[in-house]
Amino acid sequence: SSGTIADRILALFDLIAGSATIESWKGCPFMRSTSEFADNREHPVFSISQDHKKRMEVWLADCLTRAGIAAPRDKARQLIVLLDGAVMTVFLHRDPDYARQTAKVALLLLENAEK
Repeated sequence: SSGTIADRILALFDLIAGSATIESWKGCPFMRSTSEFADNREHPVFSISQDHKKRMEVWLADCLTRAGIAAPRDKARQLIVLLDGAVMTVFLHRDPDYARQTAKVALLLLENAEK
């Protein structure tokens, strides 16, 4: 809750990077569960997962708004894609550098945001 918006965003990617070498880490349970029911879009797991992901997006947009970042909703969506992509790639390869490299892209988004 403290620090700059960049610090907060970096902390998210640090969490992902830190998970890479935890043998019991299985990635994002929301993405895993929805993929298990891909043929049944009416399954409750879709609405539960969508709700969770949307709440994360709204939280990010709120943080970006408070930080004075322009187009906070757009930036939040961009960051969600980066975060989810980092989770999946780090889970697949078990290499924390994917999260670290993606964090650099996230910082570029913030640096290039008009305030």
